[in-house]
Amino acid sequence: MQAPATSNPIAVLERFIQAEVEYFAAEDADFPAEEHLDPEFVLYEPESMPYGGEWHGRDGFRRFLKVMDQTWSQMGPLNPPALIEHGDTVVVLATLDARARGTERVIQPPVCQVVRVRNGLLLEARMFYWDTAAINNALRRE
Repeated sequence: MQAPATSNPIAVLERFIQAEVEYFAAEDADFPAEEHLDPEFVLYEPESMPYGGEWHGRDGFRRFLKVMDQTWSQMGPLNPPALIEHGDTVVVLATLDARARGTERVIQPPVCQVVRVRNGLLLEARMFYWDTAAINNALRRE
């Protein structure tokens, strides 16, 4: 495992975001979770989403990515996100640009994500979508 290059929360998150972009751009890639996620990492997604619930650890995050890939043919920020740092926490304000795999509908919802960092690795991420009903409608999950 490669040691984290920095423990600055924004730099850690930016490095993680770049790894996600590279993962989604590659075919059949394996996400380098050990380089970015604390072993005790937890991702919290709203229960109403097709990938809702708690995703624990590095393997849990890898499983989450597979479900995201099955759900969306395109997913990323519309513009560079605003990053607000406080201690070990970064708040991410963004607008997603996503295309539903099953319906080809494009949706651009505002989102907020709260991320905590420990020892240069992501420890926790909580995702907040402005309108989960609109997202599920784009996916035809009413």
